[in-house]
Amino acid sequence: MNLFIIKVGIIIISAFLFKKILIIKSLFSIIKEPECSMNIKEDIKPISYLKSHTAEIIKNINTNHRPIIITQNGEAKGVFIDSDSYQKMKNTNNMIKLLILSENEMSKNDGIEQNEVFKQFDEKFKKLRNEL
Repeated sequence: MNLFIIKVGIIIISAFLFKKILIIKSLFSIIKEPECSMNIKEDIKPISYLKSHTAEIIKNINTNHRPIIITQNGEAKGVFIDSDSYQKMKNTNNMIKLLILSENEMSKNDGIEQNEVFKQFDEKFKKLRNEL
């Protein structure tokens, strides 16, 4: 399974190298989902509200997928987000890290040809499959 994820990552990175604009547009569409836009009147709450309305807040963030800013003494101290939005954010962050790493390798000419990478993964995958 890990090899599959790595192979998919390499395919995406390869696509990025050849079609940067399309991948960047895709990443920004993930980041700028309209459902994530914030409503200042509804999405900033004091910690006292959190204490007395926890179930309602959890229901709302899972329904509208908007983060809730929690304040304490008038200052933002925390952010609540639903688990799906958090996972999307982590996945996007990891993808951006992979893209940055691949660009750094390219700028140093420190990469491996795509065909060689797939050949190595196919060999390792076959070896793992035979061990199972």
